[in-house]
Amino acid sequence: DPFITALSIDPISQTILYAATSGHGIFKSMDSGDNWVAASNGLPFNPFVQSFAIDPVTPSNLYLGSNTGVYTSTDAGDNWNLANNGLPTTTWVYQLVIDPTTPGTIYAGTGMGVYKSTDSGASWTEKNTGLLFAAAISALVMDPTDPSILYLGYYAGVYKTTDGAENWTAANQGQNFASIYALAIDPTTPSTLFAGSYGSGVFMSTDSGANWSPANGGLNDSNVSALAINPETPDVLYAGTYGSVYKGKVGSAPLITDGNGDGIPDDQQPNVDTLTSNTGHYVTLAAPSGATLQNVQAVQPSTAPPQNVALPQGMFEFEATGISVGGSISMTIIIQDGPVASSYWKYGPEPGDTSDHWYEFLYDSATNTGAVINGRTITLYFVDGGRGDSDLTTDGVITDPGGPAGIALDKFLYLSQIEGK
Repeated sequence: DPFITALSIDPISQTILYAATSGHGIFKSMDSGDNWVAASNGLPFNPFVQSFAIDPVTPSNLYLGSNTGVYTSTDAGDNWNLANNGLPTTTWVYQLVIDPTTPGTIYAGTGMGVYKSTDSGASWTEKNTGLLFAAAISALVMDPTDPSILYLGYYAGVYKTTDGAENWTAANQGQNFASIYALAIDPTTPSTLFAGSYGSGVFMSTDSGANWSPANGGLNDSNVSALAINPETPDVLYAGTYGSVYKGKVGSAPLITDGNGDGIPDDQQPNVDTLTSNTGHYVTLAAPSGATLQNVQAVQPSTAPPQNVALPQGMFEFEATGISVGGSISMTIIIQDGPVASSYWKYGPEPGDTSDHWYEFLYDSATNTGAVINGRTITLYFVDGGRGDSDLTTDGVITDPGGPAGIALDKFLYLSQIEGK
């Protein structure tokens, strides 16, 4: 059986698929993959195809990169022609990226750096200015909102161009000289990128590649060769390793699949969730077994906190069920990265002051409510109807009026840091 190196779907007729192989050319399906036929006329014998691209405007125009260069088809794969003018004669082509606004502009990541065509592959020009070396390009992606911005990954890390590959600059801060095998851009927030490396797992950037930090919680293999974000559900990131696929959350907690470290993925537990704060850090929320968390999300405060209060981990809202009438419940907050909190603040009513206001929510032994802070772990103690319960009603729920419909366990939670302490 052929080894599949790339799969592509016709952007207009989505029942048409193409499968590129290593050693067996191209196969095509007209019925969503139920049946396949060879589509390699014009290709050399047993080509090792490494990359495949479809013109998004005219999907009958196809491009493939192989061990013998670039080939083009203008008839949906019925016939192929060599398109190597300007490319090195002895290099592999590992990556192909088409400018969606000007489909005649194509970028090729080769074994000798980057090449660009502005005439649908008829000719190619070397574009390696600024690269450490003109070496094999393992990954090449384009900003979906600005086609002049591209990122490449190779043995020297990530490089970025903002002028259509005329110039490249290193974008490796925080990657510790990792070799980058895969790149992915969040389609809804293009300033967020992910890089898969050999030996160092996944890195994430939220500032268009200026800085990177590891995003490996729950990832058991540090050799990441593929990354994918589903454009229909862009909050999900997939990482391919040698023999496994891992799933993580984009915009919530990339690859933090077991935030509380109990050996069970968060998405298999109704009482655990991990998300990203509105300050860009990752936080895990865990309720006791028997409770259910819903609508977990980061939110902006409606009223500014006191002047001497900083909020390094932001504000979160969620709903919970499973509270006994008049009973107590504890909630665990795990700060996965970023500053460690020194205090805890809330916004809402409390006994003795039923108006919405800011108040410090540290532990009070007299009421058995408040926050106990132990490094990156914060334990919140609540009593139904008491301090911290926003409706101040003994009703078997801890609720906050104005939050998402349902039974809520303290909608407004602040992980805060008091300046000067």
